[in-house]
Amino acid sequence: MMRSIAAWLSKRNPIAASTAFISMAALMLSVADVRLVAQTFTVLHTFNGGDGNYPTAGLIRDSAGNLYGTTGAGGNLGLGTVFKLSKAGLRVLYRFAGSPSDGAYPYGPLVRDAAGNFYGTTSRGGATDGGTVFKLDASGKETVLYNFVANSSDGMLPSAGLIRDAAGNLFGTASSGGTYNGGIVFEVDSAGTETVLHNFAGGITDGTSPQSGLLLANGRLYGTTGVGGTFNLGTVFVLNKSLEKVVYNFADAAGEFPAAGLIKDSRGNFYGTTQFGGNLDCNAPSSGCGTVFKLDANGNQTVLYSFLGSPDGDDPVAGLVLNKDGNLYGTTVYGGTGACQDSPSGCGTIFKVDQNGKETVLFNFTGGTDGKFPFGGLVRDATGNLYGTAAQGGSGGCYTSGCGTVFKLTP
Repeated sequence: MMRSIAAWLSKRNPIAASTAFISMAALMLSVADVRLVAQTFTVLHTFNGGDGNYPTAGLIRDSAGNLYGTTGAGGNLGLGTVFKLSKAGLRVLYRFAGSPSDGAYPYGPLVRDAAGNFYGTTSRGGATDGGTVFKLDASGKETVLYNFVANSSDGMLPSAGLIRDAAGNLFGTASSGGTYNGGIVFEVDSAGTETVLHNFAGGITDGTSPQSGLLLANGRLYGTTGVGGTFNLGTVFVLNKSLEKVVYNFADAAGEFPAAGLIKDSRGNFYGTTQFGGNLDCNAPSSGCGTVFKLDANGNQTVLYSFLGSPDGDDPVAGLVLNKDGNLYGTTVYGGTGACQDSPSGCGTIFKVDQNGKETVLFNFTGGTDGKFPFGGLVRDATGNLYGTAAQGGSGGCYTSGCGTVFKLTP
């Protein structure tokens, strides 16, 4: 049965629904390892609104251990921020001002060049409120590199981050707009010229509504679309220059609605998550709580793990990180032990899945000072520490639900 992302978000994800305008291989079901492995969880920063609110993106980390990210709201005008978190504390690098001269509501992560410049997207703002691609230099000066034109063929409402090639070109997705209004893959060069590389057409032959960023590997771009494809439940695609090919169509037990991008191992296997699907008896009937999947170089998909909601997690919307042993780490927005303020379905988890499909819950969010609803993915340092953001929770404020946190999980 065909379902829309907006409908499911409205039913099961009221927070994301409020911003939804920005936006069969072998099934290997395994029983969750519900043991809470001994970890040390530390809140590194609690947002207060003025310095940011609603951090939904993952973080990036420099060689000195400083963390950088965005908040989807907060700042002077409530339109979002770019921040740096060091041992000295959090410093706001930029506060967005909105249309017509600036972007608003950055929901994706940043990418950084060797000179210390940051690049990202805002889902709204710009000349016609269709979103922007921006550059932020080391001194905090922001430049809008490109303004998406609302309701036009060049795409609009980019909610994911960017990738950058060796020549300095930026690549990303916009979730709407384009020739068929199904979103696009775009390139923006260093001069701010945008090129539409692919217009998503939807239907049974193509995906539509890309929610995630891209992976650049061997000169090709890889990504996912939230819907579209044979079963209208999302796709994995590859783009080689101007030629796009769907390499996998999701369906029910194999996963539904991939909202995150992909990672790749040294053997050429791809890994990702789907927000729904998997064990269809989980939570809402015929919905599922999401999956962690593996896709080999020939397009053969394996579900490594299907989430069960409570106690192991529900709705993985972010991507994964991989260690040298092949273990995958990620977050779920909901699920967990259920001991959560304001959310009977749980405030989310941090998890590990090994190559045999064994899942281990590393941390259950409670919705208190630790935060809740980790929409963003994780970043891992050389010693195995994990860093991320929780979109709400903390010490209160920001409409009493908390403005969100930055956290560290130590093995």
